[in-house]
Amino acid sequence: MKKLIFILAFIPAVLSAQTPNPLVDISKYHDNTRVKEMIDNNFSNMTDGSYTIPLGKFDSIVTGAIYYSDTYHDDLRVPLTNTRINPANSEPDFEDMGNGAFAWGFDAAADSLHSLNFIAQIPHKYKVGTDLDAHIHWTPSTTNTGTVRWKLIYYTAAINGNMSGPDSLYINDAGDGTAYKHQLADFGDIDGSSLGISSVIIGKLSRVGDDDTYTGSAYGLEIDFHYEIDQPGSANEYSK
Repeated sequence: MKKLIFILAFIPAVLSAQTPNPLVDISKYHDNTRVKEMIDNNFSNMTDGSYTIPLGKFDSIVTGAIYYSDTYHDDLRVPLTNTRINPANSEPDFEDMGNGAFAWGFDAAADSLHSLNFIAQIPHKYKVGTDLDAHIHWTPSTTNTGTVRWKLIYYTAAINGNMSGPDSLYINDAGDGTAYKHQLADFGDIDGSSLGISSVIIGKLSRVGDDDTYTGSAYGLEIDFHYEIDQPGSANEYSK
């Protein structure tokens, strides 16, 4: 039986100043009907029996699974409209920023008084074991250039795993003198070594208003976690 070889697509070395990618021998899969059908349906059949993979079509194929040669990043998003106020407190207030556009207004007070609670779940695209990068989107309500001190308390847990934490991250972010400017502040990394797909993050976002210098409401918009992606999903329902 003719030996199947994938020839990885490449940009000519003359243009890219790079050598072509090596051939990938997949002859051990020549009896796999599903792989053969996928090859015939998606790739150009060369006259010598080899196949060319178009650049960006698939990075690698193993028995029909799709893998990326590089990892990519996406946002695990928690819009602050999806959060809950601490039942023991009544702050922050859901304030009118102007013309009926509302957001949570964090005032200069103790962090125990102005806080929002949330829960998020890590998607199946997640590259298991990699760290998460936490950050907050917010906007100043005035032209003051003082610093807002944000605090993130969080727990994490994999499926069938115990809750880790609580752990805390802090970030100071100054207003630049422009009211209602969209600002992003990076808390830093959350350890992902014990995390897998469908792990949960339980957290609380606060403004440490008695320890910052910004005057006026700091409007919280969203908290996000950048996470790495190595596949478009998981072959198994609860694990990779």
